[in-house]
Amino acid sequence: MLKFMCRWSRKHHRHSRAQAMVEFALILPLLLLLVIAIIDFGRALFIYSQVSNSAREAVRYGAATEATGANKILNCAGIAA
Repeated sequence: MLKFMCRWSRKHHRHSRAQAMVEFALILPLLLLLVIAIIDFGRALFIYSQVSNSAREAVRYGAATEATGANKILNCAGIAA
């Protein structure tokens, strides 16, 4: 009886290890997709924040300069800086 249990235990262990590998192979693409989506969303949020802040600073600079009339509109180099 003990001999039979020992054989069954080794066989069962081998099958459970293979089952774990198959489950990991099925879940891995979903996990990678989730991680990549989180990273990409973070990058998009960062770029949106940078563009919004740059536009705000450009408008503030354009409104605060001492140039008047057409000179204020043509001061593109100062606004871009």
